[in-house]
Amino acid sequence: MLPTLLWGNGFLLFVILFVEKGETPVDRNNMNTARGSRCHALRWHAAAIASVLFVSASARAQGWRTAAESLSADFTPRVAGQAQDTLFDSNGDSIPDAWLRLYRPGLNPLTPIDAQGTFVDMPASNSFDTAIALASYNADGNPARVFVTEKFVVVLEQYTHRIAVHDRAYPYDVITYYGAMAQNGAPSNHTNETYAASNAEGAFNQPFGMALDIFASDGTCRFAVADKGNNRVQLFSLDPDSGRVTFLAAYGTKTPDADLGNNAATDTLANPLAVAFMKGGDLIVSDSGNFRVLRLRTANNTLAYGAKYDFTRDSVIYGLCHGNDSAEGFWAADGGRQKQNVAFYHTDGFSSTPVVSLGTKDDKEFVSPRDVQLWEFGGRTHVFAADYAGSRIRVLDALSDATGGYTGLVAIADVCSYSDISLQNHEKVYLPNGVFPVAGANQIYVADYGHNKIKWFSIFLDSDGDGMSDIWEELNGLDPTRNDALEDADGDGLLNIGEYRAGTDPQNSDTDGDGMGDLAEMCNLRDPLDPDEDPWTAAAITDISVTDAAGTATNVFLVGSEAVITVRFDRALTGDGRIALYNAAGECVVDSALVTDGASATFAYVAASNAAGVVDAKFTFADCDPPVTNAAALFTVVLPDEPDPETEETRWAITSIVFDGSSAPTLRLAWNYPAEVAAGTECNFRVEYSVSITDPAWSTVKELSATAQEGCAAAIDLAADIANPAACFFRLWWTNRPKQ
Repeated sequence: MLPTLLWGNGFLLFVILFVEKGETPVDRNNMNTARGSRCHALRWHAAAIASVLFVSASARAQGWRTAAESLSADFTPRVAGQAQDTLFDSNGDSIPDAWLRLYRPGLNPLTPIDAQGTFVDMPASNSFDTAIALASYNADGNPARVFVTEKFVVVLEQYTHRIAVHDRAYPYDVITYYGAMAQNGAPSNHTNETYAASNAEGAFNQPFGMALDIFASDGTCRFAVADKGNNRVQLFSLDPDSGRVTFLAAYGTKTPDADLGNNAATDTLANPLAVAFMKGGDLIVSDSGNFRVLRLRTANNTLAYGAKYDFTRDSVIYGLCHGNDSAEGFWAADGGRQKQNVAFYHTDGFSSTPVVSLGTKDDKEFVSPRDVQLWEFGGRTHVFAADYAGSRIRVLDALSDATGGYTGLVAIADVCSYSDISLQNHEKVYLPNGVFPVAGANQIYVADYGHNKIKWFSIFLDSDGDGMSDIWEELNGLDPTRNDALEDADGDGLLNIGEYRAGTDPQNSDTDGDGMGDLAEMCNLRDPLDPDEDPWTAAAITDISVTDAAGTATNVFLVGSEAVITVRFDRALTGDGRIALYNAAGECVVDSALVTDGASATFAYVAASNAAGVVDAKFTFADCDPPVTNAAALFTVVLPDEPDPETEETRWAITSIVFDGSSAPTLRLAWNYPAEVAAGTECNFRVEYSVSITDPAWSTVKELSATAQEGCAAAIDLAADIANPAACFFRLWWTNRPKQ
């Protein structure tokens, strides 16, 4: 922390400086992704000085306030020595701060991002949306399963033996209850007695499993219920407009008391716990008491036996779900005491040994898993599992090979966990029985048995940790399996992480199609999502040049010398720009306003030691489209070393390097004689070269002696001495000590 005093606007200002060192690697193809050392400052009114002690990193991330924050609006974050403008970007997400404050006031432009593009000190990813509170007639709770359609939330209530259909837009409004004697009862007429357990057609006795047929292509809405207490499965339809439930078919009778297990008749069931529809429309049923899964045909809305898959007696299949397009089979949540896993099984050549699985009775990956559901988008599959006794929803990544076959299963997140102390109680689940991920969206619905509620959550899944949600990346042509936050897919100067925060299209430099690029609109405080704004004509850069303080063209500067950078345009600009300079390590050594004068802008940079090596530049002008122009290897900064005690040699600046790659190639190095050396003094020079500037291995290529002449320069041709001179770096040593 470095305090200093500055004069500004007639007031004495106290400035506290913080220097943050970055290790971001430079990307030569996308220079605007690099960020590094930057000096931040807080400008305070004099009255606040007494209360300024220290601002921690976490405090800076939250707005850089100290005890003086009670003085509220009397200070503003600044970059030291620079004025705020419409181009300034505090955190490196590529979105100008001024635009973010105007168009996305809920996002903090000061929240820093790390070297990978992920935001630090951000709120929890998985946010609680709301919950439906269900009436309960049993202290242990009601909801067993849930699914949603475009208009409705359908809940299976276990101990009130019924189905409740809620309005999805107004979830506290119940459209109908469906239960005893296949009635669609009005909510106001509902009583516990009306919906008592019954074995009548269409009624229930402690129903436990429910599944929506998401593969129906005829516009119908079918669903099935595992009617556990009645040892049967029932098939229903749901009117997609009114929410009315209609009974279609039932299958199964109670297996005789004799312990037949896998050998039980296929038209009998014992405690069916789960159902799921396969892609062809077949229905699979967990016949838990007989340790098997039955496959039923559903042609013409009837139920008929198709096949069976036998499990071992230590399995209790609480949840079922279909496989993906390339993997014919099903997922199972096995809560048997010796199992405690989620696994996938092939139906073609079925074996009770799973293809892939996660969890054992000892590793506590699951503690009585109750439901399993797929969330598919693009070519990726996530598995959601309701971990009942673990009181959490687990998110798993189903790994697959080139053919789409499953090859592995890994846990990537736990959401709404009861043991997460960062969550409030209403944001947690307790003993979840079921989970339903909404296709193509980032929402899940949870049957929260322990809290006797249906809850739904906005889920932010970020498998590669780049700060962008998987589903957004998949839908927008990015790669959710690798960190691509600091890349620029459409080349408009707006990074992928910036496109994500702004809501623009990362594959289209002009999201609204109005002829003005997204970042150009932001720099001019326009809306890149509004095509109806007034038309605009962009300026273009015609030339970028570098000279020394005397106006001589050169691209090599000794530390302490001045590099004058000039940018020229095809017309006069209406406002100033910005310049950022990056050293060979990708660290930002300058981030400054660039004052324009008509059709040109000039910036004088005094070469500093932290810029040693090749310097890249990024220019930003609101009048240009795209606003950002990258200039790789704009010039080189060399260090003046202390004289070597043995040779008394000192590093000296090369003023120009000119290579002619014609049939008779030449490489000419030139430099000025040291000013402190009198004319006529004999000087000894030594030229070294290296093929790398970041990991140099210097070798002497030439030594020579010359007599210093006032106002003259020395030069040397090297093409014949080096195999590939155009790809080399050079440095020069000199001494006026006589050669031995």
